[in-house]
Amino acid sequence: MLLPSPPGGLLLCLILTNTLILKNIMSKLVVPIRGMHCKSCEILVEENIKEIPGVQSVHVSLKHASATINYKGGTPTKEQLTAAVQNAGYEIGIQGKAPWFSRDANDYFRLASAGAVLLVLYFLAKSVGLFDIAVDSGNGSVWIVLLVGLVAGFSSCMALIGGLVLGISARHSELHPEATPVQKFRPHLFFNAGRIGGYV
Repeated sequence: MLLPSPPGGLLLCLILTNTLILKNIMSKLVVPIRGMHCKSCEILVEENIKEIPGVQSVHVSLKHASATINYKGGTPTKEQLTAAVQNAGYEIGIQGKAPWFSRDANDYFRLASAGAVLLVLYFLAKSVGLFDIAVDSGNGSVWIVLLVGLVAGFSSCMALIGGLVLGISARHSELHPEATPVQKFRPHLFFNAGRIGGYV
């Protein structure tokens, strides 16, 4: 037996009410993220995912290597999530254990190329007398700054690296109060030389 249909206006009202109720229900989605290594990484991923339409809130966890996304309406598509995470410089997926040695011959070629460039820069710097500059820091802090600069060439955590450079520069100034402003600037020069070497 067929029931009589409600008047057209009432049926439309029921459909609209159900649609509004469904749109106001918040859903949760957990997405694995790989490649993060600090709090800055979490912030970058969160900011990019929040730009996806319908996303209400995002919590990214470095510890759990994931993003918990609360959204209303339609589920964010895989393409939207992948684009947002990749724009932040990371990837969607579970972090696997890295092998001890790469199987990609290009990795070794790039490593050898970088070593050759560093060797050329070393001999060039030595020939112009850059290493003859007296740096009597007692603890080799200028060379540490160069190493930190090399690491900064590969790292996206510039807040951390910048803090290290400022700390080492301050220590260098304490150890050498007689140094001229140009000599006190030396750690920054070594840091940026390391960054340039790191980019190469």
